[in-house]
Amino acid sequence: MMGKCRSYRPRKRKFHENQNTSPGTASSNEIMTVSSLKLQQRNEVSNISEHLTGNRLIDLEILIGIFSLLCCPTKMCTAGSLYLVEDSRFGLSSNFSLHCKNCSFISAFCTSKKLDKTNELNTRFVYGLRLIGRGISAGRKLCAVLNLPPFLSKLAFRQQEKKLLSAAISIGEKIMNDAAKGIRQLKKSIHGTVNCGVSVDGTWQRVVVFLR
Repeated sequence: MMGKCRSYRPRKRKFHENQNTSPGTASSNEIMTVSSLKLQQRNEVSNISEHLTGNRLIDLEILIGIFSLLCCPTKMCTAGSLYLVEDSRFGLSSNFSLHCKNCSFISAFCTSKKLDKTNELNTRFVYGLRLIGRGISAGRKLCAVLNLPPFLSKLAFRQQEKKLLSAAISIGEKIMNDAAKGIRQLKKSIHGTVNCGVSVDGTWQRVVVFLR
């Protein structure tokens, strides 16, 4: 007669947790991580809002909707909401003012910073067009496609070009003078004439100049 077949069951191994960590640390670390993460997110949001800079494109309807949710900052008026009015416009920059519906509160602001009594945004736009080799016609087409206000007039565009040309000339002269001083110091020739070959970036402009 054949004997009974015994079933073999392997012994279960006891779980000893992670031997590199002590028991009870995981829960405390999770709690600390969640709380520190919330504080870190709050700090990041505050830091981001403080360091925001530069220009943005925004739909006026969205901006008006945002201002309509705000309350009047005066102490005498607590229930009034604000609405936006465009007072004037020059090129891509506009002068707006916030008005309260229930009191006489008015706060005016411009959408661009001032640089030598001119709007920085218009100067940057003209400079960008000239960098890519385009003029006022391309600027007007781009503004029309982006649904921006009509661009500067031809006279205002030429004035911006003259200011940019004057700034480029002054900066170029300063860079060349600094380079000449450095070469004289390198050659140890302050009052004499120094022959120096200069290669300028570009296929059509390769010159040799004599620095005096």
